[in-house]
Amino acid sequence: MNLLKNLIKTCGVAAFIFFPLSKIFAQPTKVLRVKNGQDATKFIPAKDRFEYPDFQFGRLNYTNGNYAVSKLNYCYLLGEVMFINAKGDTLAIADNNQVGYADIGNSRFYPFPENGFVEVIEDCGLMLLTKKVQYQRDGIEKKGAYQNSSEIGSVYNASTFTDINGRTTILPASNTILLKPATTYLLMDINHRFSKANKTSLLKIFSKNKNVIEKYLDKQNIDYNNEEDLKKAVRFCSEL
Repeated sequence: MNLLKNLIKTCGVAAFIFFPLSKIFAQPTKVLRVKNGQDATKFIPAKDRFEYPDFQFGRLNYTNGNYAVSKLNYCYLLGEVMFINAKGDTLAIADNNQVGYADIGNSRFYPFPENGFVEVIEDCGLMLLTKKVQYQRDGIEKKGAYQNSSEIGSVYNASTFTDINGRTTILPASNTILLKPATTYLLMDINHRFSKANKTSLLKIFSKNKNVIEKYLDKQNIDYNNEEDLKKAVRFCSEL
């Protein structure tokens, strides 16, 4: 319990029994709008912020072999695994470097060195295909005549907006920031080293069968931004 207190922003996570639950929530596709000065985590509905409609019983597995069981969810705004403590507060893990992985329902999430967590979508033994879904800033709406809005690619005048990652943008008070979901696919090797899921990484990881794999990838015309294409590619590589 002392370890848990050091890893989270507030102590007191209650103990629960872990029951695997199937995922029933699809990843986000729509663009969200947050007005200047609004707190995105409070303004945007929970159904758009989290992967699961409700927090699921899950388990945080630490690198030292210990674990903690709590209600968990993945937050698309922060790119983080979050939990509910005994007081009912929704919190992010303070130091994910001490977390080996998190199990939520039937899904597994690994900490990503730069920030947040990635979700495993294909386990190939020598490597894991993972994805990170997170909202990114995708332009600004500036109110024009008759209260209409038009997307613009740059920022004008003075006023500030602090986004979900703590970055401050200068923009007019009447503007609205656009948040668009972005998916990044990454390969994780057995040493927890990450590389972008592309042809170069696959050929490096499966170098023993480089020539065969290269011919296959070219022939299949793999789209490295398509989840099903990537799953097909990594399955082929791992079965050689």
